[in-house]
Amino acid sequence: MMVINYIFYRLYKHYKKENPIFTAAIYISILEIALLYFIFMMYNGIFYPERILGKELLIKLDVSQGEGKFYAVTFYVVLQLVNYLYYKNRVKTYESKFSNHPMNKWFKLWMLYIIGLFLFFFPILIFKLRQ
Repeated sequence: MMVINYIFYRLYKHYKKENPIFTAAIYISILEIALLYFIFMMYNGIFYPERILGKELLIKLDVSQGEGKFYAVTFYVVLQLVNYLYYKNRVKTYESKFSNHPMNKWFKLWMLYIIGLFLFFFPILIFKLRQ
């Protein structure tokens, strides 16, 4: 959890002029969804590889229908609201905790975007290479 809090702090600091709590919470929500996707895909790829290589898994994850879209959007909105409310009251704590943290020297903001891309594309790459 400390890593996610640190990521929030770095994004909050970067977006200081543009509604920073909301903007940083958006990225945290997207990162959490990417992490859930990563775990889901890796679990299915390890224990049910025929689902990944076939079409069955893609059908179960289909959100193109109205009901699937509703659940996906509702999940994201609730997650965003929870993250926003969670971080809204903790900004001062994280500023004091992470302002002089040793990770500030080597952890760059562009690395946050690489983490999200990795979580999304790594399972796809692994299972495509297995075919």
